[in-house]
Amino acid sequence: DDLENARVENGDLVITAIEEDYAGSAYTSARLVTRNKFSQTYGKWEARIDLPTGQGIWPAFWMLRENNPWPGEIDIMELVGNAPWSCHGTAHWGEVNNVQSMGGSIYADDWTTAYHTYTVEWWPDHLRWSVDGQVYFELDRTQVTPDHPWLFAEDYHMLLNVAVGGGWPGSPDGSTVFPQEMKVDWVRVYAHAPDPQPVTFRVDMSQEGLGTSDQVYVTGSFDDWSGNVHALTPSSNGIWTSTLDLPQGIHEYKYTINGWSGQEENFDSGAGGTLTSYDGTNTYVNRYLDVAWDPLVTDADCFSSPEGCPGTGGPGCTDENASNFSPPATSNDGSCLYPVQFSVDLSDEAVSGHTAYVNGGFNAWCGDCAPMEDADGDGIWQAVIDLPMGDHEFKFTTNGWDGLVETFAVGAPCTNTTYDGSSVYTNRAFQLGASPLDLDVVCFNACEACATVDPEYYSVTFRVQMPDSSMEALVEVQGNTYAMTDAMWGAKAVTVTVAGSAGLAYRFGTPAGAQGTAWETPPTDCNANGWREAVVAEDLAMPVVCFASCSACQGCADPFASNFDPLADPQSPASLCEGEGLAGCTYPSAVNFDAEAVWDNGVCSFLQGSGDCPDNNGDGLVGVNDVLILLSAFGNTCP
Repeated sequence: DDLENARVENGDLVITAIEEDYAGSAYTSARLVTRNKFSQTYGKWEARIDLPTGQGIWPAFWMLRENNPWPGEIDIMELVGNAPWSCHGTAHWGEVNNVQSMGGSIYADDWTTAYHTYTVEWWPDHLRWSVDGQVYFELDRTQVTPDHPWLFAEDYHMLLNVAVGGGWPGSPDGSTVFPQEMKVDWVRVYAHAPDPQPVTFRVDMSQEGLGTSDQVYVTGSFDDWSGNVHALTPSSNGIWTSTLDLPQGIHEYKYTINGWSGQEENFDSGAGGTLTSYDGTNTYVNRYLDVAWDPLVTDADCFSSPEGCPGTGGPGCTDENASNFSPPATSNDGSCLYPVQFSVDLSDEAVSGHTAYVNGGFNAWCGDCAPMEDADGDGIWQAVIDLPMGDHEFKFTTNGWDGLVETFAVGAPCTNTTYDGSSVYTNRAFQLGASPLDLDVVCFNACEACATVDPEYYSVTFRVQMPDSSMEALVEVQGNTYAMTDAMWGAKAVTVTVAGSAGLAYRFGTPAGAQGTAWETPPTDCNANGWREAVVAEDLAMPVVCFASCSACQGCADPFASNFDPLADPQSPASLCEGEGLAGCTYPSAVNFDAEAVWDNGVCSFLQGSGDCPDNNGDGLVGVNDVLILLSAFGNTCP
């Protein structure tokens, strides 16, 4: 109770840890507890706090059960002073000798240099921790095993303190500066005011022999027992349904045929699924339901019975929004699955030839069992998977686990982090309710959509030499196919306009295959998942390659050989050449053109007047000797 340890100063609650001898201890501090003063079940609890720091200093903002012993603890914020970059949130539940704990952490350069808002949001089946609005850990009741009772459905009170020493932070040492202060600007606790939830009422009227003019209604405490306001709609299997939005809480109800003037349900006191009440002279036995935080679908019980009709129905999925909705089912067995569309943008990644996959707890992180599709080639891959309600974690990969794998920093806003001993797992996370869900399109390895950038376009000339020059050729570029035409020396070529790319995928083919187009399989050295690949950042003329090869075709690369091939691979063996070719004049306009000459030996002569060069020696021809005379005079002073 010493004001040196706890006081209000400049509008802040200040809790101070002091190095001083007191009752056999070397330190004093304070803990503020709201037990017997304030407690609450569920809601949002938060405080804006400036934290202390230093070896051995342990500030905390936390909660305990109001009317029952530990376990049952919600740590909204804990920090050990020798690691000021890490803030922790944890829950503890179970039994004294059988405690289960789960939590998460969020990281910054230093949480102790400024005020931050530390928050926990608490629902009947869910807890969520955040700092300054950034969610970093969530706990769902489905993660709790039957051996560890869930203890978060009762009043909790709040505690604020600065501990000194302990097993986690260790003891202060010579580096610890005293006093250390935790300053609390404000503490706020909110009660949840949940939105109404859709409740689907279902009753089996197959045993009632209804006429075509009969109408079934549901009525209850939610409509002041009006009798005939909320009509149900029949289906071919005799089950009548209607969906109403109801607020959280207990609602009594029953079904009628044609309202109160017709026939109403009657139950014996104590019948399953009913509540019995008295008003002094009358006894009322009605059906009831408890609306919590999620949509609700009632069992399709028989009219005036707490059970399904004889010989009909049975357990199954009773939600019409579910992928596996079972019309004959009269009781929901929790098996409902809802379609979830996953979408990831890989347009910024060099993944030509790759396939994207979804991996998560729902498919045991299988690697390649949930492929995605990019149907229009825009780089956005999608997959639809049917999943049960609840929390799910996942990540995107390419080529199973053999390609790209997403990695996230702890605390990324679209993720959840869990710990298994020394292992830390940070994955994408979402919560699925009782309806289909389309997740936002996100950039690979990011929580947001990819930045929109207008692409640069370039002209790329593709060239290939086919096994036979008479064969037709095709090139497929990023999923689009183009016919190629004849080019020099028997090659095939086509020029295509494409967007710049760090990994442009293409391959050559021929429509002459026995069963249609035959596509090449490039050798390993130039094979990128079954395709050739090129970096396009400017206009390009691709080198001529041999079909299904990484280089030009083999042939005679010697220009003086009789079988010289201008397209031949320069590394081709000399044995492919057939001997020295005939030398002579290879220019068709020359008077001494030799059609059989393979290489030009400089003997060509041209008639005077057939070109711009003069006949310097007066022999009537323009040839090499005339050029030599001209060159010998080059640089002399003109007369």
